[in-house]
Amino acid sequence: MTFSRWTSVIETPEGIGKVLKETESVADVKYALSVEVEELIVKTFRMQPKGLLEATNKITGKISATTGDIGSIAESSDASSLFTLLLADGREIDFSFVESEPVDGEYLIQCVSDFRQSS
Repeated sequence: MTFSRWTSVIETPEGIGKVLKETESVADVKYALSVEVEELIVKTFRMQPKGLLEATNKITGKISATTGDIGSIAESSDASSLFTLLLADGREIDFSFVESEPVDGEYLIQCVSDFRQSS
């Protein structure tokens, strides 16, 4: 048997949302996310797919403030500092800042959870 990895973008949500630190709103933001799924597929020696061994989502993106100051919270955060992004469609996701400095006014983020419905 052999293994192969397959990565594809399955969703690219964009819109206006809110950034929360715990339950406190710290900024309104414009966001653009990318959801990639990576699948590990088992194949027979004749290269016929035998089954899916594992599938994982990787969610990354960019945010920029429309109101509020995310610059100060990004600068004071570290890799263990978690924030919540409330999306326009009613979902939310936890993330951390990849860099504390913006690139062209946008902050790179790495999501650390899957999407869930806002409560």
